[in-house]
Amino acid sequence: ADALGYRSRSEYWLYQCCTPLDAIDCADESSVRSLERLEKAIAEAVLRKAQPELLARGQKLFACRSAELELKRSMRELPSPKLPIDDPPADYWSEEDQGHIDETEEYPLPP
Repeated sequence: ADALGYRSRSEYWLYQCCTPLDAIDCADESSVRSLERLEKAIAEAVLRKAQPELLARGQKLFACRSAELELKRSMRELPSPKLPIDDPPADYWSEEDQGHIDETEEYPLPP
């Protein structure tokens, strides 16, 4: 009887942790706490042998939202491109924006 109670409780919390993450379009930093709660609920549900369908739904949702969060974090780290503008200020282009060819003894070779 205790095992059934623990299993039911773990299924309830797994369902409750999935609900707020189902309602969002894409995970962001505000979803971190919900993802942590879902991860704990999934671990408990696995331990208590919860319904396979509910467990699979929770695991799929966790994987999807975690990937979205990591993708957003990665995209935030990408540098923004500088587009050409008319009359740029003196410090607009840096040396790495200009590009250059390293000239060594071997390169460029004469034709």
